Amino acid sequence: MSDQPVEPVYDRPAAPYDGAVWIGGEWGWNGTGYTYTNGYWDKPRAGHTYLAGSWAHTSRGYAWHKGGWR
Repeated sequence: MSDQPVEPVYDRPAAPYDGAVWIGGEWGWNGTGYTYTNGYWDKPRAGHTYLAGSWAHTSRGYAWHKGGWR
């Protein structure tokens, strides 16, 4: 893939409870291209921080590095 896909625009729903952590949308490779999954609210994890996924430019175009709790 040579170009980074554009993130779809959607409304983030209200937090379901105090302290909920927003997990931004993620891209996934389906064998022929990237597809987008909307974000969601999650429970915080003690001692961890959620790092959002990001695009990286490689010699073959852009590649998605999945986010996760660290």
